[in-house]
Amino acid sequence: MGENRDSNYPCRCCGAQAVARGPHGIFCSPECARLIWRALSVDMRAAMLDAWYRALPVASAPDRATEQAPIGDAAPSVAEPAPSIVRVEHVDLNVVSLTREEMGRASWTFLHAVGGALYDGDLDDAVQAQLDNLIKALTMLYPCEECRGHFVQLVRENPPNVKSGAGFRQWLCGAHNLVNMRLGKPCIDCATAPRVGCEHSTSAPR
Repeated sequence: MGENRDSNYPCRCCGAQAVARGPHGIFCSPECARLIWRALSVDMRAAMLDAWYRALPVASAPDRATEQAPIGDAAPSVAEPAPSIVRVEHVDLNVVSLTREEMGRASWTFLHAVGGALYDGDLDDAVQAQLDNLIKALTMLYPCEECRGHFVQLVRENPPNVKSGAGFRQWLCGAHNLVNMRLGKPCIDCATAPRVGCEHSTSAPR
């Protein structure tokens, strides 16, 4: 085993001897890497990841002109397998994990944007089914196990209103407030809360 190329540099977090490299610096442990990663803004994370992957070596295509054709009865030469396109070293996947708070904010933003894009009045049966399936999918697939369990109970006790866009937004706001109360956070005033949407949206599902 060769010497680690990052072993002569200090950890970006605590100054100890570094042993691993990530897209946002070199660190002595996954714990230090996570501390720095969580302190970065979303835009800074995206920029660092983009720069990190752009800097990875890319294998060049084999030179077909240098390959020799078989002569007479000689067996054709077998080309060596091409190297992998991208080699990733010293990457700890845990450094890009989200906290429960980050995941929660992103999830609520997405759900409120879905509700904000809906037509105010009665929704078609197909849209109602899709909304219902979306909420059911979250109760089964939400990545945070503890949060998923809480959401399952919330949906069981307060089934989503998918009859109309306005009704679904009201249900979302109420569900969000139930979570806020459990976490000791201030509640949203559903009567005055701004409608969330996408700036490029041109039509509302109905």
